[in-house]
Amino acid sequence: MKTIAGPFVRIFVAKAEAAHLLKTLTEVFEGKIDFQFDHAPTESTVYSVRNSLGLYSITATDKAQPDFVSKTKAVYVVENVDEVLENARKNNVEVAQEKTPVSVGFQSRLKISEDCYFEIVEWSAEHIAKMKVIGLLK
Repeated sequence: MKTIAGPFVRIFVAKAEAAHLLKTLTEVFEGKIDFQFDHAPTESTVYSVRNSLGLYSITATDKAQPDFVSKTKAVYVVENVDEVLENARKNNVEVAQEKTPVSVGFQSRLKISEDCYFEIVEWSAEHIAKMKVIGLLK
């Protein structure tokens, strides 16, 4: 498995609190919002933030989420989600979310423990090109 970006720390926040959190992460810790997108199925907006402390995937939503979403602790961007899922199954790691199309490519989730899930993302070639332009990827 080859990781191309991350880990991103996943933070869930109410929509009303998103602006304050984003301001703190970008102004106090010298950061920037690399991209954002709306995710209609979860009624949320996802922000990718990079600052002097690290990388963050912020999910702003007021809708209750299933455990496999709300207990996601980190996001890893990989070259091939299918390889990760195959390896997880071979090693008896529970796949909590099968490969699912999203606006930036595909995502899946693995249940690491009762209170910890990892989101595994495969970015599209178009999204990778955009991330190279803004300097998130080399």
